[in-house]
Amino acid sequence: IVTSIVSKEFMKTCKDETTRESTPNAIALFRKRLVFAKRLLDAFPGPLQSPLLLREVADAGDGDVEAIRLSGVVVVGLKGDSPFCDLKDDSLSRRHFRILAHRNGRCYAEDLGSTNGLWINGRKVSHRLLVHGDLIHAGNQDWVFHDGKGAEPDEGD
Repeated sequence: IVTSIVSKEFMKTCKDETTRESTPNAIALFRKRLVFAKRLLDAFPGPLQSPLLLREVADAGDGDVEAIRLSGVVVVGLKGDSPFCDLKDDSLSRRHFRILAHRNGRCYAEDLGSTNGLWINGRKVSHRLLVHGDLIHAGNQDWVFHDGKGAEPDEGD
């Protein structure tokens, strides 16, 4: 009961701030990112043991998908937790954002005062409860949140 009360109170404080204009180029880029997100989610239909962040492996060249398990507190940035640290992306802050993965399966993303902000589903946020399929953008990186739950089986199965 306490967890749900805390979560509801936390969610009341979550405010999205859209700061980018909806230009045709921005809309086209966001559509491209949504197709990217769907492809990553399709690669891991679930059910899985834990929530994941999915991303494309840039060096592979053939569109391989990397699944990174979320547990506890994970920091993403230039000096983030391995494998969330990317020294090649100068648009990423040293400690750009963190994900808090609770034992109940809920995960929250929080900007850690980064220069370029944390963007979830095209909106700049300071913190937010993550839901399956959320597209997370920070620096020049894109991740997709997988809640670890698979599609529900049909009753005939």
